[in-house]
Amino acid sequence: MTLLPPTIADERFKILEQLVERLQGLNHEELLKVYFPQVVDRDALFHLAQQFNVDGLRGWFLADTEQKQRDLIENAIAINRKAGTPFAILQAMESVGYPNATIEENPPLRPDGTWKCDGSEICAGKRLAGFFVDLDPTQSQVSTDRIELLLALIDEWKPARSKLLDLTIGSRSLLENPLRPDGTWKCDGTQDIDGVFNEAVV
Repeated sequence: MTLLPPTIADERFKILEQLVERLQGLNHEELLKVYFPQVVDRDALFHLAQQFNVDGLRGWFLADTEQKQRDLIENAIAINRKAGTPFAILQAMESVGYPNATIEENPPLRPDGTWKCDGSEICAGKRLAGFFVDLDPTQSQVSTDRIELLLALIDEWKPARSKLLDLTIGSRSLLENPLRPDGTWKCDGTQDIDGVFNEAVV
């Protein structure tokens, strides 16, 4: 007659005991590698991206190579810590293949179709709570699909109060070619101040 509690002889307890023995036999150094994204097994990358909140539109969809995925995860803590700042936007963009981008906050006011010449706006003023993002033309891959994902990435990491006014690569807008007072047009009736730049007028 045994004095051991019956739960020890239970089949489920035996499975648990086997699991504990297995965990005790694992190499602890190998376990720690899971948090070193540059050396962790490739199969773990997506799960780490989810854990560190850089999956989906927050970067993963633009990370189209294994190295970009590793870089994104490696920078995830810094990006999340600075979420809602220009740093977070630029760091996330650099991690997925858009280095050397620049951000201009509160840019000069421009005719963009949202205001009227009725005295409510000062032409020398600034568009508060707005910003431009300019990509490095020598290191930035752009296409319709990637621009959509890049806009979503910026929206994920930007300050909630701020609005992206334009995304440019060099001197070219990647949005709807917005009108800017840049010296190439005149208020002579040939160009409507509707926010869209008409190249035929230039």
